Amino acid sequence: MKLALMFAASSCVASLVSCSSTDPAPPAALDLTKPVVSFKADVGPVFKRSCAFGSCHGSVSGSNNGIYVGDEAKAFIAGAVGKPATQLASMSYVTKGDPKQSYLMYKIDGDFTSIKAKCSGGSCQDPMPKGSDPLPQTERDAIRRWIAQGCADN
Repeated sequence: MKLALMFAASSCVASLVSCSSTDPAPPAALDLTKPVVSFKADVGPVFKRSCAFGSCHGSVSGSNNGIYVGDEAKAFIAGAVGKPATQLASMSYVTKGDPKQSYLMYKIDGDFTSIKAKCSGGSCQDPMPKGSDPLPQTERDAIRRWIAQGCADN
């Protein structure tokens, strides 16, 4: 009887974990052209809430790999767009127009399967936001759209 209860309890826990995990891949039918995404209205607030801490990307100086999430897109764009990722120099942090070639998307999706062998440095496979739950799919898709739509300073 005890064994059956333990099995049932562990099955419930396993199904809760699998149900609450975040799928790293965007939906196959995701339209990256619509809706139009604004850094100021859609992407900036996500970065501000999830990344702009002194220990992460909220300080101009520090161990943030040169990526600063300021009040405007200019600071982020200057530090991330077209700049080689520290742990994966063959890929930019953000590749304008191409979220699949943007290191940022691997980090926030927590999907390192295709880049693991190319990485250097231990933090390459650490998902972001660091020490937190993954961003909701809608927020990750807004960032993905912003990249696909050309990283506008809007």
